Amino acid sequence: MDADSKALALPAAQARERDTITRAELVTFGLLFVGYIFYYLTRKNISVAQVSMEQLGLLTRAQIGYLASAGTLAYAVGKLVNGVLTDRIGGKRAFALGMAGSAGATVMFALSGGFQGFLLWWVVNSYFLSMGWGGLIRVMSYWFDRGNRGLIVGLMTVNFQIGSTLAKLFTAFLAGFSLFVWRGLFLVPAALLTVMFMVVLFWLRERPAGHRDYREEFEKTAHRPLDLRTFAGALWRALGSPTFLLVLWASALFTFLRTFFDDFATLWMAASAHNASMSGYIAATFTVGGIAGTVVIGWLSDRVGSRGPFLILSGLSLAALLFASPLFSKASTLASVSFFLLVGFFLFGAYSIIGGVSAIDFGRHVAPATAAGIIDGAGYVAAAGAGLLISRLGEEGDWERLIHRFALVTLAMTLLLLPLWWKYPKHPVRDRG
Repeated sequence: MDADSKALALPAAQARERDTITRAELVTFGLLFVGYIFYYLTRKNISVAQVSMEQLGLLTRAQIGYLASAGTLAYAVGKLVNGVLTDRIGGKRAFALGMAGSAGATVMFALSGGFQGFLLWWVVNSYFLSMGWGGLIRVMSYWFDRGNRGLIVGLMTVNFQIGSTLAKLFTAFLAGFSLFVWRGLFLVPAALLTVMFMVVLFWLRERPAGHRDYREEFEKTAHRPLDLRTFAGALWRALGSPTFLLVLWASALFTFLRTFFDDFATLWMAASAHNASMSGYIAATFTVGGIAGTVVIGWLSDRVGSRGPFLILSGLSLAALLFASPLFSKASTLASVSFFLLVGFFLFGAYSIIGGVSAIDFGRHVAPATAAGIIDGAGYVAAAGAGLLISRLGEEGDWERLIHRFALVTLAMTLLLLPLWWKYPKHPVRDRG
């Protein structure tokens, strides 16, 4: 280990190797978990609302695709920028600021009357939404610095699926009331997110009592100030790791696919003769399957002590399922639900490995939010292409052709990730000096 790496690694004696969880840790976990679920209220509501907006003539299919791509690209840029920002201003501040900014931008989106306004405020909303995960990771790096980090962070990643599922179900429920038309599908979630912002502001604690700030810890260990040069050095070392580069590659693949199914499954079902409300309910089963996949695959990887094999097997299973998509009639509710449950299981099982504990593994104490931003940013840069594909999608039959292409890409890219079978990791994740 070189001198800089030793400086970045805090003493192992600081790791709290225990199996119990304190009340304060439970409260922190709960606030972060529920808070991030609320983030999805102003993020995934559009996946249901866009059906009504298209039917009302407010958005065309092409504009929906451009809106999604612009938002995803803003989210990716925000991940990269806000990761560094979060490691400088603190996780709680970033987590709360993202909520406030998203709520405000969502209200402005609802008050807009044309595509230019929709585009502007959705980009602003997406930027603020990108603060959530980095802030969460920053706070967790203080509270859950011990050997069962993989389990704790794995449990936290279930909020991806729960948040997306509840947001879609809630928006689909609102869409059933003519009173809300389309603006209510944005104003109501914004109001709820504002309430959660107040809860986080008053109740969430950045770090345990008596725990020194990470800057103090680093400066005491490294005998030099923590500045942008330090962050740049940590980033350079991470990018020099073949394993980290493969993690970025995997993030690009699975985030692209997750974004496509998360954002456009409702449109796909609406094109398959389901109404807006039913389309939203069917699309929500994608993340229901994801919850099961995250728990089962995460538990198995902990038991075996290696995540790489489960990442690869999940990717191969997903590719096989996408090839078999035509066997699931999308006009049938039962067949559609079965398809999305299975896709969600394998896709989120792989995604949770990449999007969760790996950020703290590589970021350590100094820059976990920065590492999360790099990993997620790489994924969402790729995911921005999903909206462009939708903007080009014409007749209903093109959906299955597109899924077949996704299957080919998934198979090829998963095979390129085979080195992770042996490299990530062969042992339970633990802090080391």
